[in-house]
Amino acid sequence: MKKFIIAIILIITITASTFALVACNDKGEDSTPKEAPSFEFTKPSDLPDYGLTIEWIGMDGNATTFIKNRPVAIIFNGESDYNRKEVLNLDPEIYNSNVMEKDYTLKQTSFFWNRQGFNVGIFHYENFADDTTENVNKKIYNSSAMTYINKDGNTVTTAPDFNLTEAFISAWLKTASSDELAKSGGKYVQEVRFIGNGVGACLALSCADYLNYLYENGWVGAGYLADRVDIIDPYFSNAGAATVVDFYEQTTIGSALAYNAQIIKNLTSKGVIMDMVESDAKFYDSYDSRYTGVSVIDGVASLTEDGDSGLYLQIKKSVAYLHFTETFSEKLPETYQKYERSTLDWWLYTINGSDWSQVDKQSESDIIPMIDGYDKTGTTIATSVKYAVTAWTPTIYLRAVRGHEYKMARYSRTTGKTTDKVMDRFQAESYQISDLKIEETYSVCGYVYKVEDDSNFVNLNRNAQLGGVKIIITVTDDEDKSTTHTVTTEADGFYYFNVGHENLGASVNILAVTPSKDYSYTASDATSTSNYKFFNKNTITTSSGLNATLTSTKNQNFYIYFANCGFKVN
Repeated sequence: MKKFIIAIILIITITASTFALVACNDKGEDSTPKEAPSFEFTKPSDLPDYGLTIEWIGMDGNATTFIKNRPVAIIFNGESDYNRKEVLNLDPEIYNSNVMEKDYTLKQTSFFWNRQGFNVGIFHYENFADDTTENVNKKIYNSSAMTYINKDGNTVTTAPDFNLTEAFISAWLKTASSDELAKSGGKYVQEVRFIGNGVGACLALSCADYLNYLYENGWVGAGYLADRVDIIDPYFSNAGAATVVDFYEQTTIGSALAYNAQIIKNLTSKGVIMDMVESDAKFYDSYDSRYTGVSVIDGVASLTEDGDSGLYLQIKKSVAYLHFTETFSEKLPETYQKYERSTLDWWLYTINGSDWSQVDKQSESDIIPMIDGYDKTGTTIATSVKYAVTAWTPTIYLRAVRGHEYKMARYSRTTGKTTDKVMDRFQAESYQISDLKIEETYSVCGYVYKVEDDSNFVNLNRNAQLGGVKIIITVTDDEDKSTTHTVTTEADGFYYFNVGHENLGASVNILAVTPSKDYSYTASDATSTSNYKFFNKNTITTSSGLNATLTSTKNQNFYIYFANCGFKVN
């Protein structure tokens, strides 16, 4: 395996934090970390100062400093221009009143991310992204492909001895110690999110995949791993010349589609949570040749389990999937359209929740959840736990709807029918309706995990996962008849149980059984009566379990009940 390149020998980052940690192997057993390779990385001197760095963005849209023990979101843009520094702001000259539903005065999406408690950053590789998409994709994996345009506008063909995946991880490991990343920050769920747009989605996935490899070999701590990857309009080409992957022995990628399907399958099996937004209605026909296995009759495409189509379906089964339909991007200047980031801009904007019910509200208490089936009878903000796929959507919820598909549509209470929705002006609310059906998804679910600190929020950190824990669920119907069921948590600590729509309005008792005498229950201060504020906290706190009433009726959207359990080590 080619030696992985890390900035300045990683003295501060790995020596101080990683070598002292113990990694877990696939079986959950402790293993002694292997000796880390020694690496050096010298950034080309003809790049701008921000080149190949992670720039942390403050509320005002300007650079700021990283704050430890907070959630992290890092954006990987797609193709760019060498002299155009990527930002998070919605440029007022681009997103004006002709494009936006309202003429908002606040257009720094970083404001909303910071207010939600995130460190939000951009990985700058613009000088390498000013190229064809296929060439940029090669640079993710192979150092010999790393040509770039320097800050003076000259093309440099003498490639540096690193690739984009290695360059990012070099910058990421210098940000903070693994311990500072792994702890919960205040009241927020601590997590690391990678957000990739276009070919940047391939880079985000590659970085998440290689970090996982480094962790499993004991070379980095779990705090560096991505807990969630948001895949926006990905470059999943079904063609491409074989490209050597520098950091894995005897590994090449053929097509971006096949290679990323493999990465997504591997990472989600390890507990990484993913969502995917696709705005191209004919994604299957967007490359040099149509996806194999796709049948198109009268303009209607059907995906099958064969060929490229089967790989795409495999990806859809591993993510919460949104087909996003909009025309507002057609109003954007052509000079901006070429970056194909209008869906990313919408995604980043949605971290603030819906802007439709109470437009222009800026305080945290006024954030409106993005609801699945916004117009449906029985949908209320206070009780809904059935959400749309957005940046706002809590990561824990997305785990429960893995494999489900969302589309944009409006529901008519008068006719009981839905009509496809196209966003013709930029706004957060997208009116999504999923394929969730109460007959199939009237359920209880949640996480069981080790408590690493005093936070009452679910810990998604890799070494907090508790797989194989028994969950005993007792369902009592309206005639006082009870049935008892046992499920076990998956490797990532998540469990799911379909209560059955025949038990609408039933009472349930949910008990997580302590894995051994070495564990005990922890208390929770979760006192909110609003489900959307409540579901991502620890709620199973005693050996008598948690009692709850599933108050749904067939016309309401309260289909999913969350009950989590954090165990502390005695």
